[in-house]
Amino acid sequence: MQDQWLGKFDKAPWYVRAGLGLVCALLISALAIHFPAYEQMPYTLSFPGIILVAWFLGMSGAVAASLTSALLIDYYLEIPVHELTLLRPGHLLRLTSFLAVSIMFSWVIRRLSRHSAQMIKQEAALQLEAAEAKQHLAEERARTLQIVQDKEVRLRLALAAGRVGLWDWDLRTGEIIWSDQFYALLGLVPGSVVPTEELWQSFLHPDDQSLLCRLHGEKKHEGHPYSTEHRVIWRDGSEHWIEMQIHYVQEAEGKPRRAFGVATDITQRRLAQASMVRAEKLAVAGRMAASVAHEINNPLEGMANLLFLASASKDLNQTHEYIEAALRQLMRVSSITRQALRFHRQSEHAKSVRLSEVFGNVLLLFKQKLQSSGITVDEKVSGEPEILCLASDVEQVLASLVLNAIDAMPNGGRIAVRICSGSDWREPHNPGVRFTLADSGCGMDLATRRRIYEPFFTTKSSTGTGLGLWVAGEIVNRIGGDLRVWSSTSPHSSGTTFSLFLPFQTTVSSDRHAAPAVGATAGADR
Repeated sequence: MQDQWLGKFDKAPWYVRAGLGLVCALLISALAIHFPAYEQMPYTLSFPGIILVAWFLGMSGAVAASLTSALLIDYYLEIPVHELTLLRPGHLLRLTSFLAVSIMFSWVIRRLSRHSAQMIKQEAALQLEAAEAKQHLAEERARTLQIVQDKEVRLRLALAAGRVGLWDWDLRTGEIIWSDQFYALLGLVPGSVVPTEELWQSFLHPDDQSLLCRLHGEKKHEGHPYSTEHRVIWRDGSEHWIEMQIHYVQEAEGKPRRAFGVATDITQRRLAQASMVRAEKLAVAGRMAASVAHEINNPLEGMANLLFLASASKDLNQTHEYIEAALRQLMRVSSITRQALRFHRQSEHAKSVRLSEVFGNVLLLFKQKLQSSGITVDEKVSGEPEILCLASDVEQVLASLVLNAIDAMPNGGRIAVRICSGSDWREPHNPGVRFTLADSGCGMDLATRRRIYEPFFTTKSSTGTGLGLWVAGEIVNRIGGDLRVWSSTSPHSSGTTFSLFLPFQTTVSSDRHAAPAVGATAGADR
């Protein structure tokens, strides 16, 4: 209010403020004249009045009020009254002092009033600015809250659509938080149970539990992120596959303090992969059927001829010879049949085998096809140790490599095979056996090499399924091995080389299409 009045008077012309100051002086003098108590001290009332005039009307009003008050006091209140006594020494000094002090104090008061008005104005401006800032902050907070809520809704929809769950584990306090979708991945109602490590382990498949617990203990101590693919058993007995990505937050001294996980339901993907693996096995079996049939046909024809001769012979000794020869042919058929059946036998138990023996079984299955294609095989084995594995898995991988080599040499060629002890190129301290197969075929260009492990990708439009090397890569991944490829399409040095590493003890799962807890991706060298 004071600031508003000062603003109005400051905008008025100086002569208006001087006139208002004169009026104020007249009113103050009139009050002094009508109150005899002020006659003894005529300046007592005038001086405060001039100060107020200076505060509101400025120096113009204050000077006019001072001069007017001095003249009126001298004329009406000084003795003798009704007579100007300005020329008298005592009266002149008193009036001059009054004017000087009044004008000086008026100037000081005016400065104070302006400073006060400026402070009030600044305070009002600060309050207004603070109010605007508060309003802006409230608007930004509301906008940010709305954005966060919208993002949270979109995140929940995305997680629900992708069947992705999240969890947070405080390693210091043991507190675990599960998202609603993570409850759903375990077949639970959100919030129906309190998350604990023991509860989570109770859902793990018995075959995966020990491996995951050991892996988690190692990685938690190291603080390194890792991923797993494992099974969980719901309370209704159904089996589901979950892919888990785990990351750690470490303290200043490097010790993990929190663990965060992202879990995805990959059950449908696993079922689709298993179907493709079975389809590839059937395709491989079909391609081997002609070779096996030819291998069986020859001894069957010989056996039929020998039995005919035995039935026609009248010499008992010669008949026995014919029958023994026919029996040998029958045993040969039996051996070929056992080799073919062994390829698809799904043993659930690992056993110690030599890679050269497994490769020999594969060569027997494709012996006729190799001979008819004019392909020779050069095999060299040096210092080969035994490995613990599922032989049928390794046979599947080697058969895919041999079939690809045969298809790459329709006009004949050479396959060189080297089997020796070695180590994993990714982890040199991991020993095992290295199997190298090189052919003199047409080779593969860079674009083909980049896609050979993709399902349904094939360069053989009429006979290929596009699943052979994909299945081989999946098997190598699962058993913890490493498969790499080099290839050249140069006219005088074309060919392809596959290098397979298998550890002494491969990863064995009861699920034939399971991935390892920490997968080693089969890759192609560029």
